[in-house]
Amino acid sequence: MKKLLVFSLLLFPALSFAAMENSETSILNFRANQLSVFQGSQNSFSGSISWNPTVAISSSLAILGNFGAGLLVGSGITNFYALEYELLLDLKAGQALHFEAGGGAQTWTTNPSITAAMASVNIVYRFEHPILAIIDGLFIGGSDVFQSTAAYEAKAGGQIRF
Repeated sequence: MKKLLVFSLLLFPALSFAAMENSETSILNFRANQLSVFQGSQNSFSGSISWNPTVAISSSLAILGNFGAGLLVGSGITNFYALEYELLLDLKAGQALHFEAGGGAQTWTTNPSITAAMASVNIVYRFEHPILAIIDGLFIGGSDVFQSTAAYEAKAGGQIRF
């Protein structure tokens, strides 16, 4: 998983600078969202942030990186961080609607730490004119983290693009 992370961190800036003329290509994309995690009888409700560099493949398809962190807090659990790193395909389904799907991994900083594969899907609505020139859109999504006791995540938030 560390090789995927290092490869992605090197790949996205190189591809982004090579294709800067496309409006869907940008390395300065970020998301902030509410994060709900459901695992057995233990639930967490908090927030997370992520860096989401995007590289356009065509006018309707892009590759999106998702490198994020969130603090998991809830009843019956010790607070810890969830670190996620994944690659998603972004399919433009209209002027403002995008569908994203892909996978990667998530690491929980428990003692001992746990790293597991994950799969995610998101629906994104992009504003025609960004709010305050940077708030680019809203999204909702979900992830399945494949641990010994499966964890399901729900997210809803906004994204900014510089």
